[in-house]
Amino acid sequence: MGLGRRMGCGRTFKFILGGGFPSMIMQMQDIVESVIKGRFHVEDKVDEYVVYFEMPGAKKDTIKVYTDGWILTVSAETHKDIPSGEEYRFKVYFEEEVDPDKTTARYMDGVLIVKAPKKLGYREVKVE
Repeated sequence: MGLGRRMGCGRTFKFILGGGFPSMIMQMQDIVESVIKGRFHVEDKVDEYVVYFEMPGAKKDTIKVYTDGWILTVSAETHKDIPSGEEYRFKVYFEEEVDPDKTTARYMDGVLIVKAPKKLGYREVKVE
């Protein structure tokens, strides 16, 4: 894609199998109602991705950030006085692999900023 800027809705869905089609729809509705719709913005820079997550009302001590190098997953609970939901959940898929050990996150003023350096996969290999 390589657009460098992307905006998205931060909802993820869990599909629960079993119980038939109507049952699955009811379970999905229950899950969606408990998740706050969040927005995020991805900057695709030469050597890193910078991802901004709008998470007003999130409790900082409940924010969880995970990456396996290709996928960034973020979740957080909200303060009880936020009427629109109970938690934030985001999932961002990177076009290039990032270094999980060098990824950093900072939360302030309702915005989580995650900096994920890209792995530089090409290097010269000595031939013996």
